[in-house]
Amino acid sequence: MSQNQEEKEKEREIEREKTITEKKIYENQEEHRGQKKGNWRESFIIAFSMYSRIPMPRTEWTEAGMQYALCFFPAIGIVIGAVVCVFMWIAQQVRLGEIAVCCIGTAIPLLITGGIHMDGFLDTTDAHSSFADREKKLEILKDPNTGAFAVIGYGVYLLLYLSAWSELKIVAFPAVGAIYVMTRALSGWSVVGFPKARKNGLASTFAMGARDRTVKQTMILWWILAMAFLVYLFRWNRNNGALGI
Repeated sequence: MSQNQEEKEKEREIEREKTITEKKIYENQEEHRGQKKGNWRESFIIAFSMYSRIPMPRTEWTEAGMQYALCFFPAIGIVIGAVVCVFMWIAQQVRLGEIAVCCIGTAIPLLITGGIHMDGFLDTTDAHSSFADREKKLEILKDPNTGAFAVIGYGVYLLLYLSAWSELKIVAFPAVGAIYVMTRALSGWSVVGFPKARKNGLASTFAMGARDRTVKQTMILWWILAMAFLVYLFRWNRNNGALGI
């Protein structure tokens, strides 16, 4: 085979490989074309499945579903707020003792969420209290064991939460419910807005799959709506003399 024929054969081989590559890219785009728009139903299910213990239909964690999952994060705060308000109404009707009210009120968010945020809080407390270098702190974050500082932090957290509940009066409800929405709106915004400690952590998984701009705008909207609800309740209670001012 002459040199010219060898060169032509190589060019044909390159063209074949290029054609095969372009075909694979096209097929991949066709496969995911329906997912690019996002699936709000899947996003809702993923959010509640991940951040709560509320039973949800089984669904695959697809690219489409992950895009808007964080947008429904504050909706779990609505559920917590509603349950807390119903509990307070029942507690008033049966004249439940103050200690029982404080303990159950503290437990409700943990029971609904399954304590997923508390798990992160404990890991962070352990890592931060180690005063080690960055790499060591990341190792501590991945360690499934619970350290002494995490236990101490958990105890302090519960004591402060109980103390806050002991100061709440019935007039504070349902305004308190809006707080659960606002905190989750800020948390959802931080997932896509702040740098991550690890690239393969849970927060990174949700951040990489999310549409940053849509999530940020939705979190801001949730926060504004919750704040507007608080202002409305404040004015309503003041006009009706419930605040004593």
